[in-house]
Amino acid sequence: MAAFNVNLDALIEREDFESGEAIGAGSDEPRFRLNELHRSAMYFKVLRKPDFQRATDNWTPTLIVDFVQSFVDDELIPSIILWQSKQTGKVFVIDGAHRISALISWVNNDYGNGDISKKFFKYDIPAKQRKFDSVIREQMESRIGNYEKLAQAINFAAASCRCIKRV
Repeated sequence: MAAFNVNLDALIEREDFESGEAIGAGSDEPRFRLNELHRSAMYFKVLRKPDFQRATDNWTPTLIVDFVQSFVDDELIPSIILWQSKQTGKVFVIDGAHRISALISWVNNDYGNGDISKKFFKYDIPAKQRKFDSVIREQMESRIGNYEKLAQAINFAAASCRCIKRV
């Protein structure tokens, strides 16, 4: 089944799940904002998927685009369960790796054939995966828009509003 779906497994680094004391449920530490899923953000760099989690390759291009659209439209998104290791500070995705990976793919413009995926797979991306990447990229552009361009437009609009003097 996975051979016919999009492989986003490269987007959350895998690591051995560590035992240790969990950060309390009331802590704000494991929460994140969308821009913190960019590959240059500190939060992205500490985000991990435990080795026992299944591969993130079970969604179709349509499911990925539909999920991001639901997120953008502020629809109900099922809970994501995160656990932060006090030993290393790394944040492990216990439940919701597909959902987070779909958002990471949009933020980083990597649908299985972008910079993160190419590095992870050592530039050996199967033709079917390259096709999925192209299909998703096209659907994202037409339905939602490119994340980076939208973020730049929002930042520009916010900066412009600060420059306008009230009369």
